[in-house]
Amino acid sequence: MLYTNLITFEEFKKEYIKCLPMKRGGQKQVFSAYHPVYGEVVIKLYFQADVRAEREITIGSKTMMLEVPHIHKVLSVIYENTPTLCVVEQKIIGVSLREVLDKEHKLSAAKALHLLEKGLIFIKKLEEHRIIHRDIKPENIIWGDDGNIYFIDFGIARFLNLSSITQTQSPIGPHTPGYAAPEQFNNLKKYITSRADIFSLGVVVYECLSGKNPFLTSNNPNTVLQNVANLYPSHLDIAGDKDKELSSFILSMIQKNPSQRPKNAIQALQWLQTVKTKIEI
Repeated sequence: MLYTNLITFEEFKKEYIKCLPMKRGGQKQVFSAYHPVYGEVVIKLYFQADVRAEREITIGSKTMMLEVPHIHKVLSVIYENTPTLCVVEQKIIGVSLREVLDKEHKLSAAKALHLLEKGLIFIKKLEEHRIIHRDIKPENIIWGDDGNIYFIDFGIARFLNLSSITQTQSPIGPHTPGYAAPEQFNNLKKYITSRADIFSLGVVVYECLSGKNPFLTSNNPNTVLQNVANLYPSHLDIAGDKDKELSSFILSMIQKNPSQRPKNAIQALQWLQTVKTKIEI
């Protein structure tokens, strides 16, 4: 954390210009603002400085210090005189992948391949520091105006060097239905590694190429979980992938059993480099 201070949120806001609310969740209110030094920023006002909020801030700060690529920067952390706290982050100027898909329905094979490679580079860097994002999905991916791809929101990330927050006896772990791997939503902690992030990235890329998430066939969360556990998506029809090399690679990322996926992002990137030599995109 860059600095802390005991002030009220109203006092804190006086430093900023155009502090406007963006969205509100169960845990925090998010504001968009401009700071004379930082420029465009996002301010997260947590309603309670609980363990999960503290963990998100710790991981976000650590990834910045470790120079993990494709993330926003945590600029400051401010504690109030009450149990709440404020976090100031770099604002990524761009559009979410969800917005892109809502507008364009699909990505070109070249763009999806670019996203896949950058995503694996991001996961590889997290692996080096024993961090699992656990919430890779289109809403948490920003296609920046600078041409870069950013992965945001470490709200349910896991730092394997720290004790787990989720109770071991809980039958369901933190996840987003349709994107989380089976071992993640089943809260099988000892099996949750970066292979869970590889699964989520695979689902995202599959959606980008096919135009739909293969598991989100219903608004019923239980049906979605059953789909993830039992439904096997079909091969993708990708222009230039005549021998289904890229399709097979993506399907390997979303296998039900973690042991059937690439063992880590390093292996996945090596496999991907081989695939790239065999496709014409």
